[in-house]
Order: sequence, then structure tokens, then C-alpha cells
Amino acid sequence: MRLAILSDIHGNILALEAVLTDLKARGGADVIAIAGDLCLDGPRPREVLDLVRSLGSPVVQGNTDYSLALTPEETADSETADLHQWTREQIGADGIEYLRNLPFAQRIREPEGEGVVLIVHANPQDRDQHLRPLAPEAQIAPLLEGVAPEVTTIAFGHLHIPYVRQVGRLRLVDVASVGLPKDGDRRAGYGLFTWDDGGWQIEQRRVEYPVEEVVRQLREAEPPGVDDLVKTLLRARYPNMAAARGGSAATRRAAPARRTGAGTPAEEGPDMTANAGDEAANHAEFNAATAPVRATDQPREAPASSETSQVNDLTGEEVEPIRTDMAAARALPRLRRSRPRRPRP
Repeated sequence: MRLAILSDIHGNILALEAVLTDLKARGGADVIAIAGDLCLDGPRPREVLDLVRSLGSPVVQGNTDYSLALTPEETADSETADLHQWTREQIGADGIEYLRNLPFAQRIREPEGEGVVLIVHANPQDRDQHLRPLAPEAQIAPLLEGVAPEVTTIAFGHLHIPYVRQVGRLRLVDVASVGLPKDGDRRAGYGLFTWDDGGWQIEQRRVEYPVEEVVRQLREAEPPGVDDLVKTLLRARYPNMAAARGGSAATRRAAPARRTGAGTPAEEGPDMTANAGDEAANHAEFNAATAPVRATDQPREAPASSETSQVNDLTGEEVEPIRTDMAAARALPRLRRSRPRRPRP
């Protein structure tokens, strides 16, 4: 049995198409499940919704799906109220109704025994609080309370950082984000579970797709806050990765999180700050904790366009090369930066 789990598409149709193409090239899957956040923050929410619905897949409701299904009055105080309304207009009344009726969780039976994979958006209790990869077990234990004894694995997205972690009897798998990665790698991500010898072999797949074309789509569609949406897409990381991951070395100074119309912290998270020592130590801690279960990436092909390296302003480390279409970069001079801005304290 093969189970593909996608999450956090965020209106990015090109990333979704690339992931489905990659999955097909690898032989497909018996089940494709989707862990929420389908439409908000991207240029093609309607196309994404239509494609997801055509798959006939089990889908769960993410925090942005929930907030889009609220009325404009209920999201009027949100900083993204205009973006919510623009997205509602794109997906129409039937799309809003579809998001409203999505379930909180889905259960996939394992092919042998009584085990179950539980699929949620963020955690088994709500759609908002993060299961951070390095957070102490005592900190995340309340979010795992009440999980049925037959559940062996919890798969989710929301944090947009891929990892696999064992907590007691439960294996936690963040399948990252199809359309809006935040781990420093712009490639689309998804999880591929293969049943082998009585257990799941888990791959965290990364797939190239034309990011520059998505930037052009955003500029053409002009959703409210388009400049911030482009910056988030291209930055592809949290301002403070240490705080996003959690753990003993994480700095926890943070500005107040912006809030969605649902009255919950938005998934984008606050603008957080960290010093280089904390960031580097946390990065090492994350690598040590996830290395035994880290799965393979899609091999990178020789680029047809030029590559520029990005440097982590906090640690000075070079991160994954990112393909840049130089013609597109010249057309969008505001985006021609190989170094992200340092977040202000």
C-alpha cells in the first residue's frame, strides 16, 4: 500500500500539479489524502479547489479553510480580511460551502492489523497550535491527549517544515507544504508512505516547480497584500527558524502574532528574532533529531536557468541553491535579492 499525503497548497496550482506529476512518475498511490489549507495566499485558489475535488481524495479542514468559510463580518477585524474576501470571490459560494463542510480529521486503515494513520491539519486538538519538531514532549503532550489507541501515526502540515518524530507510541509526520514551504527550500513538498514489512517507510519528497511563474501569476491576479505574498513565497523560511522548530536553543522573543478572522493566530506566524548562536545550535539540534528518519529528496536536475545561492543572515550558512529565471528577475527588480532582509527585532 502507498499513501501520499499533501498539505498546505495555498492556492498554488503549479506546485500542486508538479507534486501530482512526481507522484505519478513514482507509480502513484493507493490513496491521496490532503491535510488542509487549500486556497488562501495563492494566485489560483479556484483551480486548486477544482483539482482537489476532482481527485476524490479524503481532505481535512485547515485553519485557513475554516476562516474562509466564515462570513466577511466574522473576519472583518483580521489583517487579511481583504485577502479572505478576494479568495471567497475566486472560489464562489460552492467552494466556500465545500470548505465549510470539510471534516476535522481523516483516518486511513493500515493494510495489516488494526493500526490507523490519523490525518489532521495541525494537531489532534485544533487547527492552529503547532507540533514543533524540537518542542519538549511535555509541551506537546496536551495536543496528543485522547488519541485513539489504534492510531500509530499522526500526519499533518501547518508548520510547513518536514520532519518525522517519535513521541511515545505515536509517530508524528509533518508532510510540509505543497505550495508555501518554510524550511528554506522553495521546492514543493509532500509525504509518501509505503507499507513494507509491517510498517511505514516514509519519504519526504521535494519537487521542483516554476516558482517565478507563480510570482507572475500573483502579480497578474493582484490579490490584496500581493507584495507580502510574493515575499513569503520567495523567502520560503520563517524569519526565526529556531523558534519555528522549538527546542532548547530556540529564542522565544516574538512580536504578537497577527490574527485571523477566526480569532486564532495566523499560520504565517510572527516576525521573530534570533541570534546567530541560537540559530546555529538549533539547526544542529534539528539535524541530529531528524537524521535517523529523514527521507530522500527528488534529485535535482541540471538547471536550465541560472542559480543563485541564498545565505542565512542569522548564521552565515549558505542554503539550498534556488533557481532564478533572470529574465523574470529583470522584469521584477524588487525581487532581485539573493540575501533575504534581516528581520527587525
